[in-house]
Amino acid sequence: MSEKYFKLIKYFRGFIGEHRTGVINISTHPLVLSLLISIIIISALPQIFDKYTAKMISKNKHVPYQNINYTDLDCDNISEKISIETNYDNKTCLRVYKNNKVVGQWNFNGKYISSDPPFWNDLDSDGLSELFVFTNHDNKMFLNCVSPLKNIVLIKDREICRYIPFDKSIDCVIIPCGFYDENQDGIKEFYFFANTGFSVQPRKMFAYDLAKDTLYFSEKSCAGVEKVLADYGSKTNDLYFLTVSNAVGNCDENIPHSDMYAWLMVFNNDLSFKYNPIKIGYYPSNSHVISLKNNKGTFFVVLNIYSGTNGHYTTLAVYDQNLNKLKEKKFLYSDEWENAHLYCDEIGNPDYFYILKNNGTFERVDIGLNIIGKINSPLVDDLKYFVMDIDRDGKNELLLWNYNLQQLVIFRNDLSDYVTVNCPGANNIQSVSLKLNGANSPELFVQANNYLYTIVYKANSLYYLRFPFYGGIYLIVFLFILLLQKTQRHRAELKYETEKRIIELQMKAIKNQVDPHFTLNIINSIGSLFYKQNKDKADHIFGKYSKLLRQTILNSDKIITTLADEFDYVKNYLDLEQFRYNDKFNYEIKTDHETNLGINTPKC
Repeated sequence: MSEKYFKLIKYFRGFIGEHRTGVINISTHPLVLSLLISIIIISALPQIFDKYTAKMISKNKHVPYQNINYTDLDCDNISEKISIETNYDNKTCLRVYKNNKVVGQWNFNGKYISSDPPFWNDLDSDGLSELFVFTNHDNKMFLNCVSPLKNIVLIKDREICRYIPFDKSIDCVIIPCGFYDENQDGIKEFYFFANTGFSVQPRKMFAYDLAKDTLYFSEKSCAGVEKVLADYGSKTNDLYFLTVSNAVGNCDENIPHSDMYAWLMVFNNDLSFKYNPIKIGYYPSNSHVISLKNNKGTFFVVLNIYSGTNGHYTTLAVYDQNLNKLKEKKFLYSDEWENAHLYCDEIGNPDYFYILKNNGTFERVDIGLNIIGKINSPLVDDLKYFVMDIDRDGKNELLLWNYNLQQLVIFRNDLSDYVTVNCPGANNIQSVSLKLNGANSPELFVQANNYLYTIVYKANSLYYLRFPFYGGIYLIVFLFILLLQKTQRHRAELKYETEKRIIELQMKAIKNQVDPHFTLNIINSIGSLFYKQNKDKADHIFGKYSKLLRQTILNSDKIITTLADEFDYVKNYLDLEQFRYNDKFNYEIKTDHETNLGINTPKC
């Protein structure tokens, strides 16, 4: 190490040594101690002053083969209950409840094809929503539609396409793309994407025109889509749909848009390709996409997570509205990328987005793909999330499911605050929906594989009381420390006075036991013996006196002594007095032979 380094260490040691007393005085001051203790107490308090609260109000057993969701079908601010039951033999039962009473029941042919949650929309803008149910029978996919509050079946067994389930197991999921009246006839068209697993087909985007009973669909593809973004062109105002696919390796490489690769695709409203599909990843990989809109235009952020061994990278890229790649970053795969997702605050700042990583870190990233901040979340495992406006304030909350801890974590739209709700017994969340209760607070309805949970999430009325409460804690701790300090000072003063009194009594005892007049007479007598050349006797008397003096000093702080020591002390004293008075008196100390000379006795 350099001499400069040692000089720096020496300087800091000297500085600390010089200011040690001041530091100790400051750190032990009641104001500082009160602050430290208050912080510890406040951190240990339950979360009663969070800005938002979430409380589970019910937990019920989930009936197998039943999907339950809530939605407001008639815009009266009270949600209807939608139940889809699939435990019948090749039948799907749709049942709708209003105010806990059955509005109607409709039975459809075939097995239910999951659409999570079920689709509903007011197609004709009459204030009443229609419900859509997909089924499979005879190796075909069918669309069914009812207007439940009118008790009208609008579509029954409308064939969509051929679908042969792999191993007779339904592996198809219907992904909603939206409802849009593109032909301006007053009836919205229904856009959706059918995505399969091992069955491979169909993997297409569809649009159904209820007014004309006409079905549109995209060209044959093997790209399995996970998410669809619908938007309008900033200049042409034409509707388009942007999708990304996963590379899951179920298709041959020679099939168009094989799932041996991940694809970025954009469809026009007639379901033709707006641009040639772009290859963005390799098998095995998962893809995610979000859109950002600001005063510079619309941008798409695409994340492709490669988890294979062939040397490909995980990529994060930004595209403009014409799918021109503006920026790309590459990463080596690690556990933190497993199940990672993209999230953007649609209401807040459009200039950045978040990467939700599996290690519990949320990275804030700008359009230039620069990390501009980080947020640590309570999540450390599988990231499954939902987006929903739970408290009806016009801003979506982010809901994340912590599988290991069986917790639902609810973030504000800008990730500024979060609350956790324990959902004991839940092994996986299937869907979430919002149950409106009129003037009362809405309830978050969570359907897990084995339980149904109802949760109330709202602003905490105690939030603004936290500062007076924390101030009160600090004041109480401060007063308590002052009381302790005053008590300790009083005890110290009492101890000091007691010790002072003991010393005074000890000095008085010494003075009483070795009186100055007695001492001077003994010294004079010893001096006289030396003068008379009687050295032996002088030494004998001086030895007795020194022993008496030593016993007096050594035992001055003792309250008790043994009976033998006390007799010895008294004998020495009487011998000296006998010498002083020239043997004018005799004495005798008698003790019983059974007397215990080792017993303690108060010192005279």
